[in-house]
Amino acid sequence: MAEILFVEKTALPKFYRRRFSRIYPAMTGFVFLIFLATAQSPLHFKPAFILTALTFTYNYATVLGHRAVALDHVWSLCIEEHAYVLLGLIAFVARRYKWPVLPILCALTAVSMADGVISSVVLKQDWFKGYWRTDTHVASILMSVIIYLAIRQYHAIDFRKMPRVLPLVCVVLGASMFMARLPWAASYTVGTALLALGVCTLDGAAGWFLKALSNRFLTWVGMLSYSFYLWQQPFYWTALLNKSLTLDRCLLLAGGLVCGIASFYLLERPARKFLNRAFAQRQPPLLAR
Repeated sequence: MAEILFVEKTALPKFYRRRFSRIYPAMTGFVFLIFLATAQSPLHFKPAFILTALTFTYNYATVLGHRAVALDHVWSLCIEEHAYVLLGLIAFVARRYKWPVLPILCALTAVSMADGVISSVVLKQDWFKGYWRTDTHVASILMSVIIYLAIRQYHAIDFRKMPRVLPLVCVVLGASMFMARLPWAASYTVGTALLALGVCTLDGAAGWFLKALSNRFLTWVGMLSYSFYLWQQPFYWTALLNKSLTLDRCLLLAGGLVCGIASFYLLERPARKFLNRAFAQRQPPLLAR
C-alpha cells in the first residue's frame, strides 16, 4: 500500500476500486454462505452481524460485548480497511498541500501506540476491548508504511551493507513475541516493528531464503491466503466447541482449505476480474492509465 499510494501515487479512485474488487465480493459471499450454513448450529449469528461485518465495524461491536464467533477473525480485516481509508486521506492531503508524509505517519503511529499501551497497561483492557480496536491497532500498519518509505525513499538502510540474515532474524524474533503470549502492548509494539522491518528488508535477504519464499507452492498459498483467511474461522470454532480429536481437527482444517480454494477460483478471482474490467471500461482513457 505504501508503494501504491506514496511512491507510484496511484489515483485514489483507482486504488479504492481495486481494493473493493479484491476484498468485498469474497467477503460478501463468505458472510452470507456461513450465515445460511450455520443456521442450525451453535455458530449461528443474528442478521445484525452481517451488517457489522460488511460495513467493517465488527471490531467495535465486540467492544460493546457483541460477538459472532464464526466472524471473529473479521476484526483484523476491519482494521485493514480502516487503514486504507486513513492512508488514502494522508495521500490526498500530502498530494494536495505538498505536506511531508513521514511526519504525519509518525505522529499518528505514536498516538495509536500510546493509546494501545494505555488501554493494555493502564486500563487493563483485553483483546476484544483493546487490541481489536482500530484506534489502538492501526499503528501496526502505519509503522510498516514508515519503515518501507524510510528504506525505499530515504534509503535509511543500504541493502549492500545490511547483514543478509537481518530479515530472517527480525521475522523470527517478531513472531516469537506473539507466540510467547506476552502482554499485548509488548508484542504489538516491539513485535510488530520487528516483523515490519523483516518484511521491508526482504530484498536484501540471503539468496537461499528468498529462493525458499519463491517456491511455487508457497506463492500459490500466498495467492489464496485471503480466501483461506476468510474460511478457516468457522471450521476452527467447530473443532473448538466440539473438542475434536486430532484426526477430526485435520479433517476440519482440510474442509476449510477446500472451501478457501473453491472461494478463490469460483468467486474471488472471477468477481475481481469482472469488476476491474467494468471499472476500466467506465473510465475516460486518460484516467484508466
